[in-house]
Amino acid sequence: MTDSGLQEALDVFADCFDARITIFDLEGQRLISGGKRPACRYCRAVRRSAKLLAACDASDRFLFHKARKTGVMAAHVCHAGMLEAVHPIMIYGRPCAFIMVGQIRIKGRRPASPYRKLQRFLKEKTAYSPQQARSILRLFEILTHHIMANHLLRFRTNEKFELLYNYLRDHHGHPLTVGELARHVGVSRTGLAKMFSRHAGQSFKQLLHGMRMEAAERLLKENPETSIKEVATAVGYNDALYFSRLYRKLRGKTPSSFKQHCQAKPVRLPHREQHF
Repeated sequence: MTDSGLQEALDVFADCFDARITIFDLEGQRLISGGKRPACRYCRAVRRSAKLLAACDASDRFLFHKARKTGVMAAHVCHAGMLEAVHPIMIYGRPCAFIMVGQIRIKGRRPASPYRKLQRFLKEKTAYSPQQARSILRLFEILTHHIMANHLLRFRTNEKFELLYNYLRDHHGHPLTVGELARHVGVSRTGLAKMFSRHAGQSFKQLLHGMRMEAAERLLKENPETSIKEVATAVGYNDALYFSRLYRKLRGKTPSSFKQHCQAKPVRLPHREQHF
């Protein structure tokens, strides 16, 4: 189920940037697409070749796999020389769908040799500078986070768990106990544990830590000058050292390195697609 404004947002994004933007389920089935225009002639020509079509499908599968594995946006310049990106849509701390933007032409980028005979069709596509392409990807990230934060894409779930999740999301920066959450939704501690396992696939502490890490990253992105100690306190950890150790355990890097990344250019364009 989608929010009434989501279709309009996808349509406007697609029309503004001469791009295709689509939301897929975890099996790769299309749920909703943005923009009324068909695929460009260049992409249609590419997909008429069985060999090139297979390469494009493999390229898409790689992006979906990488986004699902990392939990963040994955982007590359495909075989055909076009910029594409996939971002997982996280619900209750795990990926439940994917949003993909693609067929963005970058000035100065040439496709691999099998595609060059079709380059005459590329002239019909709007070409963006590398800086403009980075801005498009950043806006794509912002749109995805807006979809997740405002639940514009909804999935059927247990009403009590949705109430519980919303309470946890609104109070994750405060001290919380299992007993408090159980009383809030009117279930036993055992029932609460089963609810987390069934609907989130993780424990209360795992989901709480995940929410806090996401909140910390939002703070660092919006205010990179904020100290790690201030961020730790803001998201619910009184011990900055504990927060840093936990962040590294969960994210595979330190909050300081994430902070340095935020202070640098927000999005880097890949030189060429990954080989797989």
